[in-house]
Amino acid sequence: MSKCDYQKNATVFYAPVWVDDYSGFTASLRKSDFFEPIDTKDKPQYLLPYAAKIYSDPERCSVFRVKDEHLPSMCMFGKYCNHSVSPVLESVRITCFGTGCAFVEMLVTYDGMTITQIADFSFCFKNAVRSDKSEEITDSMYDLLSELFPASCKPELFFTGNGFKKECRMFHRIYMEDISDKDAVYSHLRHLARGYHNNFLMPKQDSKYDMLYQPYEYDFWAGSQEGLVNIFGLSGDKRTDYFLKNYKRDHLDFNYNFMYLLLLNQRFTAIKLIDDISRYNKCKFEEIEHLASRISELKTVYAFNVISDDQLYQNVYMRMYSLLDIDRLLGDVRDNESQVETIYSKEKLKNEKLTSGFLLLLSILSIFSVLTDAAGYFDRIPFLRELSTILSLVCTVGIVLVLFLIMWIRYKRK
Repeated sequence: MSKCDYQKNATVFYAPVWVDDYSGFTASLRKSDFFEPIDTKDKPQYLLPYAAKIYSDPERCSVFRVKDEHLPSMCMFGKYCNHSVSPVLESVRITCFGTGCAFVEMLVTYDGMTITQIADFSFCFKNAVRSDKSEEITDSMYDLLSELFPASCKPELFFTGNGFKKECRMFHRIYMEDISDKDAVYSHLRHLARGYHNNFLMPKQDSKYDMLYQPYEYDFWAGSQEGLVNIFGLSGDKRTDYFLKNYKRDHLDFNYNFMYLLLLNQRFTAIKLIDDISRYNKCKFEEIEHLASRISELKTVYAFNVISDDQLYQNVYMRMYSLLDIDRLLGDVRDNESQVETIYSKEKLKNEKLTSGFLLLLSILSIFSVLTDAAGYFDRIPFLRELSTILSLVCTVGIVLVLFLIMWIRYKRK
């Protein structure tokens, strides 16, 4: 007997990537034979009203899915799972934000696998996504999936430098038939949220690196820097269970998924900006101007303290917001913003002075051209003919003095 939709456990794995040209990248995906765009305008937005301006605007956010015929082979997942029942890759999507940050989303579902087996698989798969080749893992999942992107617009995976692990995050949605054993529930929450193998011994006490939240008797949330988890069971109340069976999965798949993407976008965009700011002294004027524009856009368009008027959404959001250190990262961006603005203003003033000097030179050359014609005019007047050279010189000196006086006054005012 097959399970109902609400009983089907699943995980979304997110590989954050960076694209330098949002418009060019999304245009290339639209032309690609491997991807098809997803229309987001008709998605429900009433639960995330403050983010609706992003999700419904293709200039700020675009979503694509890999066509089913181009999905990676299912057999590749067997090597990340030591159990007789293998998970299924249902879809691969990429959500692109105007910040330049994008996320390759791999939706994996589990049929016939226990929560312990899911935790073990997630540990292996997550490390395979971000792994450089090693003895344990011969293929990086991201390297396999990156083959889907057009050669002209392959994104850059975060933290590919020496000494850094490639990034991968997870969002688990798990149904438990028996949620009466709270110790077992919280043990599963911690292992899944941190992406640990089931054999790893977890401390029972909470830590500052964990988020544990139980809004209802049947609903459990956990989070860490590595991922987000929701475990739920049935409540025993007919009306509540109707919602859980028919609508819970949709809320997790869209609303909570997009909420988590907004959090990750803020975190990784801020990290990227801080890294770019550290090198701004070596940037050209156009690059500094673009950097200042990106900082302003992140603060005014993509950063949120309030995401929803629904208390459950807002509580989960703020707990993860705090856990992901987004406020501190945005604070670091703001602290460095004044330095970027200062050097931007200096470079802009330098460019304006160069432009003014160039225009002055053109003006002087134009004046000399006019005065040359004037000297010829003086030659045509008999009583001024002998003084034509002197008159031309006097006019030239006078005009040059006036120009220098004007430039001196402008300089003093600045």
